[in-house]
Amino acid sequence: MAYATDWVRMLNSFMTVAVLPVAIFVFLPFFCRLHVSTAYEYLELRFSPLVRMVSSAISIVYQLMRVGVVVYLPSLALSAVTGADIVTCVVAMTIVSTVYTVMGGIEAVIWTDAVQVFVLLGGALLSLAAMIYLVGGIGQTVAIGAAAGKFHTVNSGWHPTELVLWVMIAGPFFTILQAYTADQTTVQRYLATADEKQAARGMWLNVAIVIPVALLFYGIGSALFAYYKTFPERIGIGKNDEVFPWFIVDHLPSGISGLVIAAVFAASMSSLDSSMNSVATAVVCDFYRRWWPAVDDARCLRLARWITIATGLFGGIVAILLAKTNISSIWDTLRTIFGFFGGPLLEVFLLAALTRRTHSIGALLGLVAGTLTTVLAVRYTALNFMLYGMIGTLACFFVGMFVSLVVPARRRDLNGLTVWTMRP
Repeated sequence: MAYATDWVRMLNSFMTVAVLPVAIFVFLPFFCRLHVSTAYEYLELRFSPLVRMVSSAISIVYQLMRVGVVVYLPSLALSAVTGADIVTCVVAMTIVSTVYTVMGGIEAVIWTDAVQVFVLLGGALLSLAAMIYLVGGIGQTVAIGAAAGKFHTVNSGWHPTELVLWVMIAGPFFTILQAYTADQTTVQRYLATADEKQAARGMWLNVAIVIPVALLFYGIGSALFAYYKTFPERIGIGKNDEVFPWFIVDHLPSGISGLVIAAVFAASMSSLDSSMNSVATAVVCDFYRRWWPAVDDARCLRLARWITIATGLFGGIVAILLAKTNISSIWDTLRTIFGFFGGPLLEVFLLAALTRRTHSIGALLGLVAGTLTTVLAVRYTALNFMLYGMIGTLACFFVGMFVSLVVPARRRDLNGLTVWTMRP
């Protein structure tokens, strides 16, 4: 997107800095102190088993959609490198990620991600250095980008259909908050740490690196633009999402191109394995074990492995379908999906943590209202896709609060389950 447009979307990454302190001080204690297996187990303690299962089901559907996207993107790169059909590349990508996730579970997810981040950043830095060198230096690269407005970061105005400043603040705040509070792919990392302090330390590290990493990747996009502006005869792509793989294959030396392709795979596999593992965990813990509590661990582990395989297979099918469509930007598509599913899901966690008077009926009706509101916004308005998560969240929250105030329900023991009743 930085290659095709400018740096306006980078504010999305910057909002992580504003969101993470909220996640650390408000939501992290619930997951760590209650010793839950999934994020949605907290919702059963706070509301009811039905709220837990509905929320978990929404998360599973979202992850299944997400898996297809993160299989598709690296397959573009592999197809460009090898000349193989993209379907073949999708199959290979799916098999590799599924095998090590099935074999190692969350431990494999975390350790491979730890290695992949170094490969990813190393490949990105090499790519940026190569582009700057080929263009003729940092000064020339910046001059070309600046002349074309590629470093433009803030749009003024108030129109909700455009990526203006308030939209880029309000929209991402809610979608990123959902990722760090209601998304099992992230919460499972908190639960894998030794204690709350270790989990918080990892999140603060995330705060420290998110802006430098965002600058790095948006810089790559702008440098790509400068390169093809300097050598227009060398461009030969159909979609913007293919521009980076094309550059890697045709314009980088063999050794560097191999490392950069590995970096592309590292980025995608770190998302893919997390989604597969979270789906398996949610299905086993929130449904299977919820209905059959006496089942032994060995059977649960076997089921989790089969679910991981099925998730990988489903992701491969979705990726193949994406390859056959004419989507202008997978990034914008993923953000739309994120807002559609994430907004209502975040609302349930906000109601659970921030209020004492809401109950399960209010939470469920709020969830329905938020989902319908988001559908109507997508179908009948021209609102910017960045706002879908905010719209769903606010609609859910206020409907859930209203229903809880007017509909009587049995009082529950909330000790340790809200910010107002949290144990020291």
